[in-house]
Amino acid sequence: MINNIKNNINNVNNNSYKIHESKDNLLNLNTKNKNKLNNCNKFNFQENILDDILLDIIIQIGIIKIKIKDLLNIKPGTILNLNKSNNEMLDIILNNTIIAKGELVQLKEKYGIRITQIIQHNY
Repeated sequence: MINNIKNNINNVNNNSYKIHESKDNLLNLNTKNKNKLNNCNKFNFQENILDDILLDIIIQIGIIKIKIKDLLNIKPGTILNLNKSNNEMLDIILNNTIIAKGELVQLKEKYGIRITQIIQHNY
C-alpha cells in the first residue's frame, strides 16, 4: 500500500515537471515569435504595403443589348445606340461595382473623367 502511494506521488511529481517544462517551452516559443516580428521591422516593413498595387478601373459609357444576327452585320461605320443620353453621368466601376459617377472631359489629345459623385456602399 505504501509503495502504491509512493508511486502515485512520483507520478504526480513527474507530471508536474512535464507541465512546468511545457509552460517553459511555450514561453520560449512566444519569445521566438516576438523576435521574428521585431526582425520584420528591421527590414522596413511597410504598414501601407497595399498602397502600390495597381487596380483596373472601368469607365462605362453605356450598355447595349444586341442580337447575334445584328452583331454579325457590324462593319466600319456602324453606329451603336447606347442606353445613356449625352448629359448623363458615366459609371466608374471597380471590381464590378459602381464606385463613382463622372463626366467625360477632353484633355488635349486624350479623354479624362471628372468625378462628380462618390457612391457609398454599406457592406
